[in-house]
Amino acid sequence: MKARDRAKVVEHWIKVAKECRALRNFSSLHAILSALRSTSVHRLQKTWKKVSRRNSYTMQKLCKEEDRSGIRGLLIEEQPSRLATLILRVRGAQRKLPKKCVPFLGTFLSDLDKLGTAMDCVKGTHVSLEIEKEEQNVMEEIVLRQEVAEKYKFEPKEQFGVWFQAQEQLSETESYILSCQLEPRS
Repeated sequence: MKARDRAKVVEHWIKVAKECRALRNFSSLHAILSALRSTSVHRLQKTWKKVSRRNSYTMQKLCKEEDRSGIRGLLIEEQPSRLATLILRVRGAQRKLPKKCVPFLGTFLSDLDKLGTAMDCVKGTHVSLEIEKEEQNVMEEIVLRQEVAEKYKFEPKEQFGVWFQAQEQLSETESYILSCQLEPRS
């Protein structure tokens, strides 16, 4: 594969990432951006030089958005959907429910981990009450997203599943070795 061919593949995945963002599939968006920023892909300088300016800009914008506010920030910024509002009324809850999306659960778990670590440092103080409140908020966000997700109706695409399962999975080491074979170190 030549650098231009690899660049076309990278551009394809940048477009998929952009579409995931539009569809609010933050889990897949995070996975794609992480893969494109992995050492094995990021080090392919000849490949990245062949990526169009438009796609390079899109990649930078998506990464900046993810880094700036994080996926959790993107989830919280969004206004609730009609379905979420309906569930909210039925439950009589005080909080707004999120729009339909596929959240990246890792963000919430990281937040809980950080809050737990902070709690260990400040037990028994006024700050610990604030941390407990924030932990409760994170847990409520997870539960609210689960309630909205229960209403999703997905139709599996069998062809995609077959193709995806047939793909060879490489370890990080194998990926890096292949990357070095494609574009040897200077």
